[in-house]
Amino acid sequence: MVGTLLVIDDQEAVRENITELLELAGHQVIEAENGFVGIRLAKEHLPDMILCDIMMPKLDGYSVAEVLGRQKETAGIPLIFLTAKSEKEDFRKGLERGAVDYITKPFESHDLLETVEMRLGKLRQAKPMNAGKSAWDNWTMGLLSDKPCLRSGKPLHTVKFEKNDTVYLEGDQSIEAYFVKSGGIRLERLNSRGKRICSGVMRKGDFFGLAPGFQEGNYLDGAVSIESTELVRIPQSRFLSMFASEPELAIELLRQILVKNGVLGVFALSMAYGSARENTARALLHFAEEIEGTFVVRLSRDDLANSVGMAPESISRTLAKFKIEGIIETHGRAIHLLDINSLEDELS
Repeated sequence: MVGTLLVIDDQEAVRENITELLELAGHQVIEAENGFVGIRLAKEHLPDMILCDIMMPKLDGYSVAEVLGRQKETAGIPLIFLTAKSEKEDFRKGLERGAVDYITKPFESHDLLETVEMRLGKLRQAKPMNAGKSAWDNWTMGLLSDKPCLRSGKPLHTVKFEKNDTVYLEGDQSIEAYFVKSGGIRLERLNSRGKRICSGVMRKGDFFGLAPGFQEGNYLDGAVSIESTELVRIPQSRFLSMFASEPELAIELLRQILVKNGVLGVFALSMAYGSARENTARALLHFAEEIEGTFVVRLSRDDLANSVGMAPESISRTLAKFKIEGIIETHGRAIHLLDINSLEDELS
């Protein structure tokens, strides 16, 4: 049983030895050089388990356990104390502070691994099916920060694109997946007649470019920025290693993909049978995003037409009618939805 573990120890050599041992056993390890850093990383990454030294300057292990035990998001994380002391009083004091186990230094490698795996096994049995959602939400919030990183704490690179820059082409090798920090991405592909159509729009907080099986293959769509955009690059292989240690995260991602694909499937099916007004209204509602209390569509007319399989001239005429009726107004390329109820009525 593998997991994501946080190791808090002020001695660099000891911390590195423990990290190397755990990583060789397949675990993902986050390192903290003192108690203050450990508390911050525990809140940021919500690890499966914490291994914490007791005798540390600035903030000792007992204090770390007390602080984490009072926080709702970290109170349930099992904590194992690492200490050079072995008196019974220390064991009792550690258990009173919330520790689930105690390992006395120096320890044998197999003793450490057996203790960790036993506790992780009990943790997996007790976890509810939706346990991965909070960890997933916490990770994706971290990806929006100035220092995005994997669940293990390893940093990830960000890259910026200007409007109409190509991120990758349909059929390119899918070495990396992407997370949208800001801006927007248009996914596009060629249809059976060789026409490039918009297959989706990715906004802040969305993942795209995920390959089947999270392994290197080929992108099924091309990706182009529709405005100034910042993306986090995540190697496909990192998803596999993360999911191996935290299968709850894989379940949460698959749930999101199924929901998104289901919505897109209904959207595409409805477009095949709708009128020009109905299809235009559905596209506006589908691609609208809330900006300062107003719902706005920031796609070009061509992209909006491609997304519903209409000619640009036809959708422009329909938009002009909606504008005369006071349902929308336009500011350059942006379309502001003034009367959402009327657009929804077009679908009934």
